[in-house]
Amino acid sequence: AMAMAIDRRTIIDNIAQADQLPATGFTPQGMPGFDAINPDSKWLPAAGDIDQAKELMSKVANPNKNISLLINDSPGHREIAVAVQAMWKQLGLDVTIRQQEWAHSLEFLGPPPDASVDAYRLGWIGDYVDAMNFLELWTCKSGNNNTNYCDPSYDALVTKARQTESNDERYKIYAQLEDKL
Repeated sequence: AMAMAIDRRTIIDNIAQADQLPATGFTPQGMPGFDAINPDSKWLPAAGDIDQAKELMSKVANPNKNISLLINDSPGHREIAVAVQAMWKQLGLDVTIRQQEWAHSLEFLGPPPDASVDAYRLGWIGDYVDAMNFLELWTCKSGNNNTNYCDPSYDALVTKARQTESNDERYKIYAQLEDKL
């Protein structure tokens, strides 16, 4: 619900203003096989979907309504965090923005993340041109998994994808990984 409530297009058009592409999944647009991997994700629409986000939030049994949003002190991050804070307010969330110096925020994110961190802003730049560079981050033992997410069936799909030579078949596995995330 929280991810769905974020209107990425508005943030790009009114705050970032650098012609970025809105993230619609964990695999960025431009990666080989993108159209097979991430076709029109219903979970991360570019303009958000506040009505659907509210519906999803209403199904959460005991939601944490006091959210600590950690950001680093890079330029532009506070302005984007304020926009996200306003969007999440529509879900009934009270968001406190915590801004820290880059190295200090990395310490807080771990892995594992500090217990005081509910949500955070973090980016990733691929080292090579393949979706695996983004999807392998979420494996249980990844040193870059700051989320505490661990799903052995996800890890098994990553292993299977690494052993799949056919691009088309590998992209189908990547799509399954995107769906799980």
